[in-house]
This record gives sequence, structure tokens and C-alpha cells, in this order.
Amino acid sequence: MLKSTSTLRLFTNLSKQNGVCNAVKCNFYSKDAKVVPSPIYELRIYQILAKDFKSTTELFKQYISLRTKHSKLLGFWNGEIGGSITQLVHLWEYESLSHRRKVRTGMMEDKEWTTVFLPKLLPTIDDWTNALVAPLPKSKLNLDLPSEPGAVYQLETIKGSATKPHSGAHKGEILVGRFVGVLGQTNTEYRLWRYADIDDLFAASWKRALDEPQDGNSLLLYPISFSPLQ
Repeated sequence: MLKSTSTLRLFTNLSKQNGVCNAVKCNFYSKDAKVVPSPIYELRIYQILAKDFKSTTELFKQYISLRTKHSKLLGFWNGEIGGSITQLVHLWEYESLSHRRKVRTGMMEDKEWTTVFLPKLLPTIDDWTNALVAPLPKSKLNLDLPSEPGAVYQLETIKGSATKPHSGAHKGEILVGRFVGVLGQTNTEYRLWRYADIDDLFAASWKRALDEPQDGNSLLLYPISFSPLQ
């Protein structure tokens, strides 16, 4: 009985420290939930018309400085497998939601943005979505990445409770960040992974598909030349 009581007490303490856990899955959302996160991030996905994809990518290359003078760009990618093959995926940082509103207002006052860039961009977009996400409590972004010319990224979108990731468990693997959906898809975790090359990404994805199957989506991302995350 003493052993059982001690075990229960240990489990209770772990639950208080890390959220509610069992042998496979953990809920990491309960701890520090009252602390409002900052910075926060906007995940934007543009579905580009196939005939315009190359020219639209070049358009962003030409005018991206108009956008980055207003707020910080974390990454800009071409979605290759797992969604549309003509997707542009980008991640933007803000101090708060009010900061984002201020940034968007400032962009609409930028004449070159509104009269030159947007009229060229908007006809090429078939669909676009966005989501506001925030880093999970106690998690940190890993932006200190080695220089690897063939590096690729993977965006995992996981619905509901997720298994705790084991960063570095696979060759060439780095967990850049874990995010929880706040506006847009809720009860959702987003994981941004980086791999030294596409074969390392496939090997890790294959192992996770067998050992840690989860409900969601996985998207292969190639960084575009002006993306801060390469």
C-alpha cells in the first residue's frame, strides 16, 4: 500500500509540473496557461494558381523588403508534398495581436505595397488561409541552425493530444518550434522541423508514421532564397 501511495504521489507531482500525462501522451497546455505569450506568430498559407507560381515567387523576392520593414519574417517556404504543390507558406512574428493590427494598418498606408505589389499579387492567389499560433508553455524556438545548403523543413499539424516529440532522435533533425493554435485551428499543435536533407526528413517521417501515428497533416517545405530560416 505504501508503494502504491508513493507512486500515486509521484504521478500527481509530475502531473502538476508537466500537465496531465500517461505513458504515451501528454497535455502540456495546462501549465503556465495564465501567462499571455509574447511574441506570437501568424502562419499564412497562400494557394497560388499553377500558371502563376514561378512569377509570384519572383514577385515576393522583388518586394519582400516592403513587407519585412513592418514586422519580422521567420520563414518563407514552398510547400512541396503534403498539400498543394503551389503553396507559399510563411511565418510572421508579432509582439501581440495589437502589434499585428498596427503593422497591417501601416502596410495599407504604404503606397508601393498597395498600388504596385498587391495588384500584381492578388490575381495569382486561388485561396489563402492564416492562423494565429503561440509557442507552447516552456518551449523555446531553436533558431541557431547550422548552415546546410540542402536543408528542408517539415510542418506537422497535429489535432488533439500529441505525443511529446524527441528532438534529435533522427539523423539531421532539429525541432525548430512547437506552437499551439490560438485563432484558426484550435486544439491543434504545430511542429516545425528542420532536416539536413530530404532523405533525412523521409527517414524520420517514416519512423514517426510507424511508431507515433497521430491525427493531422505533414507538409514538406523548401525554403525560398530570401527566407531567414534556411
